[in-house]
Amino acid sequence: MAASDDETIEFTTVITNDSDAPVVWDVCPDYSITLSSRASEAKHEYQLNCGKNGGIAAGGSDRFDMKVVGDWDSSSRLLWQLDDGPTASVQLADVQ
Repeated sequence: MAASDDETIEFTTVITNDSDAPVVWDVCPDYSITLSSRASEAKHEYQLNCGKNGGIAAGGSDRFDMKVVGDWDSSSRLLWQLDDGPTASVQLADVQ
């Protein structure tokens, strides 16, 4: 990927509940997206749009469309983290 200034990156996040019990959200959880490169790092914080879903069934999963605007190039990494949850990372040079 070529260097880009303030370009929108669109991707899909799949959240999977590997447990035997449903995950119930009284309030949709917050998450963060961090774009980092050799030159800079920018963290963006949002609230998940879980709508009427309110959680994920035991053994189930749900897909969420994501967008973030930022400066990135082939050295950049995108980190996605659900608050109080694990972090997923992708090298943007691998994204098509």
